[in-house]
Amino acid sequence: MVYQYDTGAGLIVTSFRINRTITLQVWKRVEFWFCLGVHLLVAWGYHSGYLPRDGPGGAFFIPWNDMKIISAMTTFFEVFYTNQAYARYLFLYDSVRALLGTSLDFTFQLRLFARSAGKEYVLLPARWLDVSLILFFWQLKGQQVTGREFDKLQCLGLLNPSERFFLERYSIEQVILILLHWSAQVAVLGTAEAKTPPSVNQGLLSALVKCHHLELSLVDAMELPIPFQYFHLLSVMITINLLLWAYCMGCASSYFAPVVYYFATLIFVGMMDLASQLSNPFGDDEVDFPLEEWMTTMFSEQHAVLRHEYPEETKDIAKKWKDLIENEEGTFTWDPSNFDGIQPSTYFTRLPQGSFSEMGPAVTDEPSQSTLSAPSDAEKSLLLGSRRQQKKWVV
Repeated sequence: MVYQYDTGAGLIVTSFRINRTITLQVWKRVEFWFCLGVHLLVAWGYHSGYLPRDGPGGAFFIPWNDMKIISAMTTFFEVFYTNQAYARYLFLYDSVRALLGTSLDFTFQLRLFARSAGKEYVLLPARWLDVSLILFFWQLKGQQVTGREFDKLQCLGLLNPSERFFLERYSIEQVILILLHWSAQVAVLGTAEAKTPPSVNQGLLSALVKCHHLELSLVDAMELPIPFQYFHLLSVMITINLLLWAYCMGCASSYFAPVVYYFATLIFVGMMDLASQLSNPFGDDEVDFPLEEWMTTMFSEQHAVLRHEYPEETKDIAKKWKDLIENEEGTFTWDPSNFDGIQPSTYFTRLPQGSFSEMGPAVTDEPSQSTLSAPSDAEKSLLLGSRRQQKKWVV
């Protein structure tokens, strides 16, 4: 999950922070301690007289002007690699957020245009869309979708036995596409039953097609990282650069050379490790996307759109809103000039707790049901929990 840090903490306080930084990851790298050990060994041998103190022109002397060439090349290649990894990271972020937003748009339009045909024409496509999203993100995180995962979906009520029996014969890529097609078919039936204009179907189908295109873009991006040949060449350059630095700085007369070498190695190895984490943000690293929270928020918003009943459910929707419109005159008494902002706590509210399959109780305008609470830890890990949590599911 991305850490929300304080930009006003100050340079010194931030620089000496260890928790939630790349420093801890670098300390776990064997090559970091190996290079540092080589440097300390060279420095000990140089100051103890075991290594010759050659000056310029000596057989064991490496001019710093020569070191500048490989150091400059290594720095350029590493900065370019990190920049490309971060650009890919931003693309994946935008695509995931767009996928969740488009799914919610489909639910919004479906409730608006097909509700008069019956709740089943709205809830069924939404349920299939949710299953396709869950399966897609499981696949994107590298998790093998087996019978155990289908057991989990069936226990949650997201799949019934007949649907599961039919879908298990296909690959996950095919299952995701089939579920989107099922959602489109029922949505079209709902709009036809509700007697909506034919143009309504275009918006609904466009949302589902966009979801599919975004999923393909995410899969393509994950399957096309920066070429291995570039990564291999960069790794060779960094290794040679660090080993040459270890010798050159070890042969320096200053006792501060080990300090300089430590931080130089920390920066070079740390940038490589950070770029590697940015290249795959679907895991458990500090920079990875909080998919669990995003999915929980999306399902909660979907819950509100699908299940709310305001002010009361009537079959004649047109008459219900007509009565409200006639009684609206003179009731809008809010004075915008007195608006002084929104309390921060209003951003951290959610719908009443309930099963994602049943969508919980209907939301009304009663004060007792409008009191919202923060999502529990169990709900956050309900669908996209960690692999350790997923192993706890017993059917």
